[in-house]
Amino acid sequence: TANENQTNASRSASIGIYLGNKRLSVVNITQKAAGVSLETTSLTFENTAGAYELKLVSEASWTANTSQSWLEVSPTSGSAGESTIRISAIDNTSISERNGYVYINIGGTKVVEIPVKQRGLYIEFEEHVLSFTSEEEEQVVKINSNTSWSISSCPEWMSIAPMLGNGSQDVTIKVTDNPNVSSRKATIT
Repeated sequence: TANENQTNASRSASIGIYLGNKRLSVVNITQKAAGVSLETTSLTFENTAGAYELKLVSEASWTANTSQSWLEVSPTSGSAGESTIRISAIDNTSISERNGYVYINIGGTKVVEIPVKQRGLYIEFEEHVLSFTSEEEEQVVKINSNTSWSISSCPEWMSIAPMLGNGSQDVTIKVTDNPNVSSRKATIT
């Protein structure tokens, strides 16, 4: 019988079989380092709080921890066999993406590292440059977002509807007839 190997390497031993003082045989035994497998190799969260439940299969007792305070793993330990772990993240109210890790350890040694990223707040226009003819015209543009937004400036010869929204939405941009012989430009904020 062998206890679970909680080191980061395989280990070996020999058993001698004796009759009196005479060794009749030697049995060499090697035990591999315990392994851990998970259903995924990385996780991605939107900016809102969320959680993933993953199946973990381990050949020995394990512990789990995270690299960042906005990440949580539960339970933080388990025994050999199949377990379910829950990895959760709190809201990211920043515009920056953030990164962290979940670590699975056996015998105090890190055996699995799961990269985790969480998206920040974002507002993205589907198109960055729009071209219109000199006549009255309208175009529909998609705003991709995970937060509320508002359009705060546009020239008087242009109308935009809607001017505010929440999340991803289509926006209609309409320009009036250009009575000038030169082109005109504007930036929408």
